[in-house]
Amino acid sequence: MKGLIIVLPALMLAHLLSSCAVKKPPPMDPAHVMQADEHLRLGAVYEAQGDYDLALREYEKTVELDPANAKAHFAAAGVYLKFKKYAEAEKGFFAAAKLSPQNPSYHNNLGWVYMENGKFNEAEVSAQTALKLDPQKGYIYLDTLGVIEMRRGDYDASEKYLLDAKGLAPLTETEGRKEIYSHLIELYVKSGDWEEATAIKEALEKGMTP
Repeated sequence: MKGLIIVLPALMLAHLLSSCAVKKPPPMDPAHVMQADEHLRLGAVYEAQGDYDLALREYEKTVELDPANAKAHFAAAGVYLKFKKYAEAEKGFFAAAKLSPQNPSYHNNLGWVYMENGKFNEAEVSAQTALKLDPQKGYIYLDTLGVIEMRRGDYDASEKYLLDAKGLAPLTETEGRKEIYSHLIELYVKSGDWEEATAIKEALEKGMTP
């Protein structure tokens, strides 16, 4: 659900944007764009087959040929995230969000990797940005915010976000709801509320909705 899926601004990160700004590249030859798109499609095939090294090679080739391709930056960052190479993932998600600022998934995933890098304030801003851009799928971004607060150690704020996410998630969104419940269980275990954690786990095992 984090947008790998998987992921706005409530605050302005002027210092971050100025230091990590993505320069707008000059227009490129249409033939190169076509070639870049072919590499992007091939990368997606490799990724679907689980060959992440080859997928990353194709995504990086796409970025090289078409630096303004937000999808390629996002796809490459997603593979780096799988490899737990968080610095590289942050760079890619930041580029994608900068190039396509209206895409909530880009901001959500950027928030997730900021969290992995211990940048909790930036993570919160990115997730809030995603929420503002796509309130209809707010449960996704509220879940992200809940995990951010849990990692930050604010268990009360985390519980509120996660319960709000659970309340908004449609019953048809089975995988999304499982993700939210897993985060609630993790939260209650961390906070020592074994009764709540056990109740959710037992309800899920019985096929019930907690």
